[in-house]
Amino acid sequence: MLPTFMIIGAHKAGTTSLAEWLRNHPEAYIPALKEPRFFAFDPVDPVFIEKPRHIFSIRTMSEYEQLFSDSVGHKAVGEASPQYLTSAYACNAIFSALPSSQIVVSLRHPVLRAYSQYWMRVRLGREARTFEDAFSSSEEWVMTSFYYENVKRYVDRFGRSQVLALVFEKLIADPQSELVRLSDYLGIDVALGTAALPSENVGRISRIPALNRLSDNRQLSLLSRKFVPRSVVRVFRSVTSKWSSPTPKLPPDRTAALTARFREDIQRTEDLLQMDLSSHWLR
Repeated sequence: MLPTFMIIGAHKAGTTSLAEWLRNHPEAYIPALKEPRFFAFDPVDPVFIEKPRHIFSIRTMSEYEQLFSDSVGHKAVGEASPQYLTSAYACNAIFSALPSSQIVVSLRHPVLRAYSQYWMRVRLGREARTFEDAFSSSEEWVMTSFYYENVKRYVDRFGRSQVLALVFEKLIADPQSELVRLSDYLGIDVALGTAALPSENVGRISRIPALNRLSDNRQLSLLSRKFVPRSVVRVFRSVTSKWSSPTPKLPPDRTAALTARFREDIQRTEDLLQMDLSSHWLR
């Protein structure tokens, strides 16, 4: 059985928590592998072929289908790969293979989404600049916060009725209402799911640099999900969290000033999706 829905992103907008909530729901199925990324892999592009196997671990349709071999009997079957949102190739590949797929996109305040990804890059040793210096660039991880063109690509391809947009800030402030919307959309009973949305990928900075790199190491994550029970992983995270502290908050006045860069894009995305984004991000 192949997926009936896709959680396509955005990065750092609660997609991992949504996937974990659905993974624990008896009527939904999501494979243990985090971010299969299959539809973002172009098998004829040398750039993708040369990527390490742990970056794109699923490369053939047979490998992809195997992820869902235990999904029979579930009402909703899906996966979550934030790489799909910004990939035109992925959009076309998903539509070609699964034209009836339900698309779920989670959006977060564009500045704070970038800020969260910035600190992930710091933990991985990929970023040494200040946030504002890095933010002023046009690197892909920054440009991901411009949502309109990326979301429009999926709306144009699949149709508005097949795209559900969730707002990260609402997921945090009122998770139940957003989970009801998600459950209704996927055709599952929200009451059968856990009462709370799991808190996943919460940004923290460890006093031990090696732990920062371990916490965001995809290769290690793949191995742990394959061989280590989730309960053990959660205990490890709980213990190591004692040696870490939350990432610094971005001052509200700086958030407001930097948001100006996205004002037009927010308003265009709001019109496209016919939903309120301004009250969460512009006021």
